[in-house]
Amino acid sequence: MLNKFELIFKIAKNPKEFLIDKSINCLEAFLIGVDSGLAFHEKEPINNIIDRQFLNEWIFKEFIVSEEHSNRMNAFNCMSLQSYCELMTSGEEEAFDLYIKSCKEAYLAKPQSNIQAKNTTLPQRNFFEFIEFVKKRPGMYVRGWDIKIYENIAQGYIYAEEHILKIHSELNNELTGFKDWLDKRYPYGTGVCFSKIIEFTAVGQRLSDIEYFEEHLDMFRKKESPNAPDRTNELMVKNILEHAQKQDE
Repeated sequence: MLNKFELIFKIAKNPKEFLIDKSINCLEAFLIGVDSGLAFHEKEPINNIIDRQFLNEWIFKEFIVSEEHSNRMNAFNCMSLQSYCELMTSGEEEAFDLYIKSCKEAYLAKPQSNIQAKNTTLPQRNFFEFIEFVKKRPGMYVRGWDIKIYENIAQGYIYAEEHILKIHSELNNELTGFKDWLDKRYPYGTGVCFSKIIEFTAVGQRLSDIEYFEEHLDMFRKKESPNAPDRTNELMVKNILEHAQKQDE
């Protein structure tokens, strides 16, 4: 089975094939999605504690901390490779490139070991149950929480099922159907991933982009027409009518 480093290097060759955006946050979300998909089917996740610890130790030893920063040694010691790459660069894509470069250098420096790596344990839940689990404590799993992270986790989950386990993904069917429904509702989003459509459309709404997405997904699951007013607009119209009625009284 593919290990974490092999998958990261595969993604790095063509990030757009796997990720919503070329960023470390999207990459981490995708990997979490892969592990959650594997865990649901009772397979070992690709992420393990030994690799994670090695990366953190390697970044501290490899990069020289100047004397002026010596009093901040503890802060550097606690820094993850992801945080270091973001600190040393000026944009998401540049940080992503530095992260991949560093992973390759660390991978080559990693000593061979016969020690059985202990994998990071994830709850054995289907995708939507796992999302609810993550929403309670997002900081434990991802470094941000928005609709793009949501879709990257979904893409990782689908990748685990279809490309690693070679099984049919019901999640892929559902999200493909949802995207077709969303394209009919918002034709300007045709050809664009659902997270970016939701992110754009949710601007100015009272809901977060995740909540706005869940509202639309619920409409799709209930087989409502793509032309049906969403809950937010219904509530707004209802409040306007009630206010006008009170004014008339």
